[in-house]
Amino acid sequence: MPAFSIYTVQQGDTLEDIAQRHGVTWQVLARLNGLIDPDSLYPGQRIRVPREERRPPRGGVYTVQQGDTLGSIAARFGTTVPVLLRLNGLQNSELIYPGQELRVPAAPPAGNGWYEVQPGDTLYSLAGRFGTTVEELAQLNGIGTPNLIFPGERLRLPRQVN
Repeated sequence: MPAFSIYTVQQGDTLEDIAQRHGVTWQVLARLNGLIDPDSLYPGQRIRVPREERRPPRGGVYTVQQGDTLGSIAARFGTTVPVLLRLNGLQNSELIYPGQELRVPAAPPAGNGWYEVQPGDTLYSLAGRFGTTVEELAQLNGIGTPNLIFPGERLRLPRQVN
């Protein structure tokens, strides 16, 4: 499930500009924030935007973001909490904090049951590509709103497409 942060609209911002800076479409931001008129933004307005994930492609360092848990980080990198504990010399999985840098393992190779969402992807297009259904992809990835997936998000694929 994607993580969100709050963006405060600045003078001169448009929904399209904000969306482009965050790697999504203005339509996604409009739906995410219940905006009926995309031209109705005003300075000081606070809107939800998908939070950028700092994820190295081949293992490395991840900077903990507000709301992260070791469980959510493990899921993002296709690993487990015990592996993260061991890699980082941590004793307690509850003691991480925003800004902390954690060592993470290499991401699973392509075809290992994972897919990284690309700009323009939809669950519908991915279901067709991988021979499954939107419902199965949504359930497998805990996605409550199937029209909200984001570039860079990693999705687990059903076993038959591994």
